Amino acid sequence: AGLRHKNATLLAAALHQPITRLFEVPKQESCLSGNTLQHYHRFISSVLSTAVQWQVIFANPCERVAPPKRKRKEAQYLTLEQVAHLLELLQNEPEDMRCMITLLLYTGLRRSELLGLEWKDIDFQAGLLSIRRTSQYVAGKGVFTDETKTIIPQGFQRTDTALALLRQHRAVQMQNRLHLGDRWQEHDRLFTRWDGAPMNPNSLTHRFHTFIHQTDLPPVTIHSIRHTNATLLIAEGAGVKAVSSHLGYLPSVSPAICMLIPCNRSKLQPQKRSKTRSRRPYEADVSASNKHQINTKNKHQKTPASP
Repeated sequence: AGLRHKNATLLAAALHQPITRLFEVPKQESCLSGNTLQHYHRFISSVLSTAVQWQVIFANPCERVAPPKRKRKEAQYLTLEQVAHLLELLQNEPEDMRCMITLLLYTGLRRSELLGLEWKDIDFQAGLLSIRRTSQYVAGKGVFTDETKTIIPQGFQRTDTALALLRQHRAVQMQNRLHLGDRWQEHDRLFTRWDGAPMNPNSLTHRFHTFIHQTDLPPVTIHSIRHTNATLLIAEGAGVKAVSSHLGYLPSVSPAICMLIPCNRSKLQPQKRSKTRSRRPYEADVSASNKHQINTKNKHQKTPASP
């Protein structure tokens, strides 16, 4: 509305698209979400702001348009009983699939962070991994590596189980490497394609989607495993700020919190709580009252200052 046919024709010609496709009114069921419209609004506004700086136009018309509000969706996650059932179902899946999903469940990593892990990032002795890079995919460019701004130490829940799976996965990978010989591509990634090349993140999403729809579990996504990890930590008594730091949601992540997570050996099954509950190692907050507890627990460990 408000766009002249002449200008619409010129715009369609510049984009090499038929005018009917660009300005066709979509049906109600195919309308874009508020989140997508906000992304479009920000992108177009940035382009027009540059045009204003270059004196191509006098004003940015996007400044007079109010973008639609984003509709917040309730985060999906699995319950304790569903997590236990998920681990049982994974026993019948391929070794790499079982290792990837279990590691996501125990660490709360993002998909890109998981597929960006290399073997030198794993400290088997301390039960820690370091997030140094992410693995991304863009159509036309393929799979590429994006470096993180900071190296974040991350811990495991149920350290013994997670490390045992990683050792088993490394042994299987070494066998595949010897079997393929010169066809194996050296990338040092934990999770790869059949020939050692970095895995497409969409491949993991598709495999998990197929797996979930063949089970009696709710139709959760791969990102729901991250929400499930946060739910398990909170259910075990971890503070919200500690969980946020563990997942990397806060601007400044305190390494001390991440270093405390591996001490948790609790079972995934719900347990009855005693009247006098001992404080768990990761049950810490960044408030002044709890800083002394963190320093006492890590008196032999030098904690770097938060940025």
